[in-house]
Amino acid sequence: MFFGYLIKTLHMIRRSPIAGSWYSSNPDQLQKDIQSLFLDSVYGPGQDPKTSELPICNDKLVGLGVPHAGYYFSGVVAAHSYLHLFSHYRKIDVAIVLGPNHRVGYPSISIYPSGSWELPCGNIEIDEDLLQFAEDYSDQQFQNLIQFESESQAFEHSIEMQLPFLQFLYGNDFAFLPICYGDQSFNPVANVMSKFLKSIFEEFSHKTIVMLASSDLSHEPDIKRLERIDKMMLQLLISNKLEEAVKFRKEEKMTMCGYGPIFTLARLTQLMGSPKNKLLAYAHSEQIRPNHGGAYAVGYPALAFEV
Repeated sequence: MFFGYLIKTLHMIRRSPIAGSWYSSNPDQLQKDIQSLFLDSVYGPGQDPKTSELPICNDKLVGLGVPHAGYYFSGVVAAHSYLHLFSHYRKIDVAIVLGPNHRVGYPSISIYPSGSWELPCGNIEIDEDLLQFAEDYSDQQFQNLIQFESESQAFEHSIEMQLPFLQFLYGNDFAFLPICYGDQSFNPVANVMSKFLKSIFEEFSHKTIVMLASSDLSHEPDIKRLERIDKMMLQLLISNKLEEAVKFRKEEKMTMCGYGPIFTLARLTQLMGSPKNKLLAYAHSEQIRPNHGGAYAVGYPALAFEV
């Protein structure tokens, strides 16, 4: 307890390890880059959400699936998710960002313990109310999975890639809670985490909370295989066939890097009512950036999880 108190007292600041490489470190250029991703009409949505007249959305938005490659590759697809988000909420209070840990040897689930993340367009604060709720959450399975620590997220990109998009839409007028998955198993992790997230919605119903699951799909040298298995996975998710999706990923040895966060949101919609999951956009890296020279192509999904 003293260590946790000390961390909060010191107010840690996480400085970006990827600004200037995965996206621009210049705030003005970054804003222009993100706007151009929205305006792209080939693989992007073709409109700026802040200047467009967007349709009214009546379904309850639980969360979004968003890719996390460098903006040069996946940003145009990610823009679809954020356009959809802005069509629901012109203002948010909290973003809960679920992302996989691309490194090994870290906790099953890491919740960043306190402080703020420093980005080119300003700092984003960790939401202390949600953090305290997680610390006090009484479910023993949850507490067995969780560690409140910062080391595993110091160099991880999957969560950070979502934040400049949120700043483009909402400035710095929101807080967030970063949750990083070292263990992406469906059972117990996705099941336990979906129950925890449902409890957050119930406890903080007075806040506008959005949940983001950061994930790319297949990483494959064989484009035909990539397109086949990505298409099947997306069909299973939007058809609410979650158990089949979990089984399919294992059988195909699908290199879907954030399946834990995606399956968590899919399970959460089941817990919250009748899922109305939607595919907003999909493209892979060889379509967006042909002959980019990599050893494999990567699939990028934009998904909405609604009830």
